[in-house]
Amino acid sequence: ALSRYILERPKSFRINSVFWLPPPPGIIPDPDSLYGDLWQAMQWMLEAEDDIWDEDDYVEARERIMIELEDQRTVLVIDGRVFTTEVAGELLERFLTHLLNEASLKIILITASDSSRAKTRHSRSEETIVHMGPLDFKASAL
Repeated sequence: ALSRYILERPKSFRINSVFWLPPPPGIIPDPDSLYGDLWQAMQWMLEAEDDIWDEDDYVEARERIMIELEDQRTVLVIDGRVFTTEVAGELLERFLTHLLNEASLKIILITASDSSRAKTRHSRSEETIVHMGPLDFKASAL
């Protein structure tokens, strides 16, 4: 609902696109799109057993993502709870830091608790913790 609200008000928010990662059930991103490249990079991070930062396929995907993000006003909504291994968490933090330092975008990182938040030292980021309880039906329906 939030992304629809933002996208329906381009003069207020100046956002071209909102991407949810991982994609919602039933959504399969086009592999030849920015969303597809973002999802592929996330999948590699989730499956990694070691640092993949310098692996050719991952480097190429990051370069495509950076090119595709040029002149875009994008919001990434990332469910950080799926990054359950230490390697995946470190790769996500490095990837998000890279994006924040190199591209003009906003990132909403969903985490399960305060202690699981990614900590970035050199990025242009602002952190805000929003504690949310369960929503009633009226608040969660469109």
